[in-house]
Amino acid sequence: MIPFDEEKQNAFDESVRPAMKWIAENCHPHTKIIIESNCAELVEGINIVKTDDYLFPALTQSNTDGSDTRIKELENTLSKIIEWKAPETGEFWDEEKTRPCSYETLYGSNGIRDYFRRLAESTLFKDEQLKKK
Repeated sequence: MIPFDEEKQNAFDESVRPAMKWIAENCHPHTKIIIESNCAELVEGINIVKTDDYLFPALTQSNTDGSDTRIKELENTLSKIIEWKAPETGEFWDEEKTRPCSYETLYGSNGIRDYFRRLAESTLFKDEQLKKK
């Protein structure tokens, strides 16, 4: 890859903007310009099917019925990680059981880190784990 400093970025931006303006004013949204060092090609997208299924299969797999259950499952796990919400421990500070002990208190910082690591791994690699069984 060529080094791309701010000067080159600005020069690139200045060079391509006229082509971007021309295509916006003269063509429909499915038209592209492919520029190479010895040619420029105006192409038209007739039909496009866009999917990341084959690039990131662990993240994009859906159930066979086409539902987005897998994506919802991943979003749910990410929400738990973002909120740093560990499970209830069932342990309490007092005999009356009014002051619960947190996961962090019982298992420490490494324990909470390991919990979220296992949560992420079990969700991301669920399909691979099922194949091994």
